[in-house]
Amino acid sequence: VEQSNAFHALKRLLTTAPLFLHFPVDGFPLHLATDASGIATGGVLFQNVNGQRHNLFYHSKVLSPVEQKYSVPEREALAIFHCLQRMRTLVLGRTVYIHTDHCPYVACYKNQ
Repeated sequence: VEQSNAFHALKRLLTTAPLFLHFPVDGFPLHLATDASGIATGGVLFQNVNGQRHNLFYHSKVLSPVEQKYSVPEREALAIFHCLQRMRTLVLGRTVYIHTDHCPYVACYKNQ
C-alpha cells in the first residue's frame, strides 16, 4: 500500500506542471537552458507562451570517462550540443535562444 501510494504521488507530480510536457506552439520562440557538471550534461527546451512557461523536452546524459576530462567550457558546449542533437526534430527551422550560466559564453554573446 505504501509503495502504491508513493508511485501514484510520483505519477501525479510527473504529469502536472511544471514537469508536464507541452506541445510546441507556433509563433513563439524556443528557449534552451543547459548546464554541465563534472559527470553529466542536461537541459530543458521550453517556450514562454502568454507569460506561462511551457516545458517541451528534458534531456540529460552522463558523460563518458573521456568527456569528464574536458574543460568546463568544453563541457558547457557539449551540453548545448547534446541537447540540440537530441531535440533536433523540435528545433529545426525555429528560432532557439540558448541560456547558459557559463560566464565566458555569456560575456562573448553580450559583446556582439
